[in-house]
Amino acid sequence: MSVHLQGEYGLRDVSIGVPVLLGGQGLDRILQLDLNKDDLAKLTESAQVLKDNLATVI
Repeated sequence: MSVHLQGEYGLRDVSIGVPVLLGGQGLDRILQLDLNKDDLAKLTESAQVLKDNLATVI
């Protein structure tokens, strides 16, 4: 599910797909997996691409 991150995975102010736990009222919590170095770097790069693309349309 795409959610707005506020420090999870070291990312802020970006909405990106990460694992979450859903409850009866919707989002219960963001599941922060222990990513290896390469996967964390790819997630960080993807988040930056999203931020850069958003900046071009705002």
